[in-house]
Amino acid sequence: MSVDYTVFVHLVGADGQRVAQQDGEPWWEVKVPTSTWQVGEELQDRHVLKVPEGVAPGEYRLQVGVYYWQTQARLPVLQGDTPLADYLELGNVTIK
Repeated sequence: MSVDYTVFVHLVGADGQRVAQQDGEPWWEVKVPTSTWQVGEELQDRHVLKVPEGVAPGEYRLQVGVYYWQTQARLPVLQGDTPLADYLELGNVTIK
């Protein structure tokens, strides 16, 4: 990749409203800018999502994606050559 992308992590309620988010560069032990990635390379990435106090108990969806910070344009999630969305849904999170 020729540019450095930003990763976003969102926690989204049943109503589609975002209740928590974290945006940042890919990193594990150190920052790993996407412009340094090599084809076929496998990397780990860590992001900490802090849920604010007062978030109602219930089921929330965890979503992740990447975007170019200068344009806010997100990269598509593809199945073959077909774009499915501009984020990947990782599963549900239960807040008690």
